[in-house]
Amino acid sequence: MRTYSSTSILIGLLLSTPFLSVAGAEPSVQILGGGEVSRNVSYAYAGRVASLPSSQLGNGMVSRLWADWIAYEYKKNGITYDVSAPGLEVALGIQRARADFWGSVFGGVIYRHTNISPHDPESAVQGGKFRIKLQVEGEQTINPLWKLSGNASYIFEQDAYWARSRLFRHMGSGHQLGLEAITQGDPYYRLAQLGAVLFGIKLGDQVSAGFKVGARKIEGLNSQVYMGVEFGNLF
Repeated sequence: MRTYSSTSILIGLLLSTPFLSVAGAEPSVQILGGGEVSRNVSYAYAGRVASLPSSQLGNGMVSRLWADWIAYEYKKNGITYDVSAPGLEVALGIQRARADFWGSVFGGVIYRHTNISPHDPESAVQGGKFRIKLQVEGEQTINPLWKLSGNASYIFEQDAYWARSRLFRHMGSGHQLGLEAITQGDPYYRLAQLGAVLFGIKLGDQVSAGFKVGARKIEGLNSQVYMGVEFGNLF
């Protein structure tokens, strides 16, 4: 059975951040956090996006700091390997927005340290790795009820990609109900994911939460149910 790189699985689990509308926003900092679990895989993250001097969220230059942790297991030659892989990403980006659309482009460096127990001498991801990462994201309002969002990233040298689209319908009380579809992979694996999402659950004046559930299929493995929660805050 082939192994799956921690950064590759991370791209799809991670970065499942809620798209918060930042057009015309006065706050200068956006805080994100959350996690996702499925059989044999767990993931948690915390991130901070802040406007740079003379800029604002949604229009201008921003910095991005992202910390996460992933744990999973795989089997090879009858041996079960447990993997733990904390990571840190630092990036700069530019955001643009208008009344019905906003988009962002980020470029930065991601560092991940992958621990495998027992030691797997054939693993290409074991230990610490620095990589260059490019990420783009955006959201388009279709009409007063519907909007479409997209997010994609690529990690160089590893040739790892991740792409997600979400279609939302505005419900009562500011809630947003929709679907998400994800594809990701690298030279060693392929993954497809489809689920339902519910965002806009207010936990306070500035804090909102979202929930998701669906099915994930990794090439060569049985389908798995995944569940996740996301939090966002602007201040």
